[in-house]
Amino acid sequence: MRRIAFAALTALAFAAACGGASGPNIPQDATIALDREPIVLPAAYIGTEQNESLQIINQGRNALTVSNVRLAAADGGTLVYTDGGGVFSAASFSAPLPAQVPGLSAGFVAFTFKPTKPGISSALLVIDSNAPARGHLEVPVTACAVGLDAGVDAGC
Repeated sequence: MRRIAFAALTALAFAAACGGASGPNIPQDATIALDREPIVLPAAYIGTEQNESLQIINQGRNALTVSNVRLAAADGGTLVYTDGGGVFSAASFSAPLPAQVPGLSAGFVAFTFKPTKPGISSALLVIDSNAPARGHLEVPVTACAVGLDAGVDAGC
């Protein structure tokens, strides 16, 4: 999926550099997209830490201002982060917030999954920006933890 997103971004940048950006296919307004939605992490063993990164892509010509990036509980409430005993770390953006992502460019969001027991964990990646069509995103995040003992059924 990341290669597909990178190829699409490269094609957009090439079109802009070669004068093709004046066509109707590239919006003037900042337009936010993620390299994947929903976010489904590969299974991780209990006690390990899985680093996750994804792209926030600006598919418009104007700069995208990202004002907030965070993980929330799946029900929209407060998520307990790994330093408080939870399984997800706080999400971070590739630049201090608020941050600008130029037209036809991308920034990165990173967080970790550090499971403590078998099973499925869920959260929401919440992103606020100046994108007119999708200024507030809530993208489901799902992760699965499996025990070191192959006999443990994590339900994943």
